[in-house]
Amino acid sequence: MYDLVCFGEVLWDVFGRDKKIGGAPFNAAAIGARLGMKTAMITAVGKDILGDELVKKAEGNTKLILQRNASATGTVNVKLDRKKNPSFDIKPNVAYDHIKPNAEMAKALSDAHFFCFGTLAQRSKVSRETLRQILKGFEGVTVYDFNHRKGIRNWEEMFRESIRYTDVLKLNAEELKLLKKAYGSKSNDEEFVLALMIENNLMHVFVTLGEEGAALYTGGEVIYVDAPEVDVVDTTGCGDAFTAAVVYSLFRSFDKHKMLSFAVEKASRVAMVRGALPGSL
Repeated sequence: MYDLVCFGEVLWDVFGRDKKIGGAPFNAAAIGARLGMKTAMITAVGKDILGDELVKKAEGNTKLILQRNASATGTVNVKLDRKKNPSFDIKPNVAYDHIKPNAEMAKALSDAHFFCFGTLAQRSKVSRETLRQILKGFEGVTVYDFNHRKGIRNWEEMFRESIRYTDVLKLNAEELKLLKKAYGSKSNDEEFVLALMIENNLMHVFVTLGEEGAALYTGGEVIYVDAPEVDVVDTTGCGDAFTAAVVYSLFRSFDKHKMLSFAVEKASRVAMVRGALPGSL
């Protein structure tokens, strides 16, 4: 039995001449494992040298429910701005765009407590249909880390469908702005999120606010926690650590204040290192 199963991309984050293993759902699974959960990652890589290297690197972080296909292994060119915030140039039509249902996947999901997914792996028909089948049949708690990326066509449609199957939603401040625009909302942030929760029967909504901390919407109220002051090296993966910490907090039945504080603290630690996976948390 898995505590957490994640679905979607595992890839190489390329920083100039250096590369780090990454992919938001993979990072969440890997960090969840470091926090003490039994985790698994449903994904695909290519039958290429980068895929061979990625499998060797990934295997020590989480259980891989892995497919290998004829497409290239995923890569992302990452650039950091002056505030160490990343921008991403994501290669299209890669292996994780072609994840297909199989028996190993179904077995892993059959009694898992939590299932986490995002948006990037939904850009292709094959992986999106596989995800749709999972969501329709999954009986545990679903966690949707929106994780918007530029260049994903029809993301509004993907969001509206995905949220129908979501129990816990995680956004950042920029994604919240995008959603308010997509929904044509004139409300303030709190009114919009609370209305979204009621409309879609959401358990919790988390909104990360960068150096200002994060907000938790739950039970008709909003809780805020400030972020600790840290020496920021690279914010890549901070949101994924936040997601993993949220799942761990739910798994351990933390109260809402402890849950939000714990997630903010773990995200801040990732900001202190290059790449999404620090040596320890």
